[in-house]
Amino acid sequence: MLYARQAREACGQPGALSNDQADAFATFMIAHWKRYGFGFLVMNAVDRSGNVTPIGHVGFKYIDAWPNHYAESYEAIELGYSQIPSARGNGYVTEAARAALAAAFAAFDVPSISAKCNRENLKSAAVILRCGMREVVSNDKMRRFSIERPALLPPA
Repeated sequence: MLYARQAREACGQPGALSNDQADAFATFMIAHWKRYGFGFLVMNAVDRSGNVTPIGHVGFKYIDAWPNHYAESYEAIELGYSQIPSARGNGYVTEAARAALAAAFAAFDVPSISAKCNRENLKSAAVILRCGMREVVSNDKMRRFSIERPALLPPA
């Protein structure tokens, strides 16, 4: 979970994740998969020699599901991602998020998918906007985005 700690620092979130917090997040990601059948995937980069390096994660969770809280609503899912600083600027997150959104709309009968980022995280907001999402809520701390099911894609 080293990448989770590095990504948190680089996103301007206060303090790096402790080992316990990183473990709790990993446990949550696995539990979400087991309980709901979907969640986050590890993003890997493959260099020209074929070496594979984990660089972050991308995926979905129910909006109100958190490490110590099960989802109470099964109607809304949220895109999430993080990436280690050394992998940024290569388009990996945008590519992975676009693919994940297409897969989610194909697999789930949801009318829309949301995402959010800290107000100060302009690079994350740019990724979300490049994925075709539009900003729906903004306040002094957080920005929330949404994308509707593509018209040509019927519900799952």
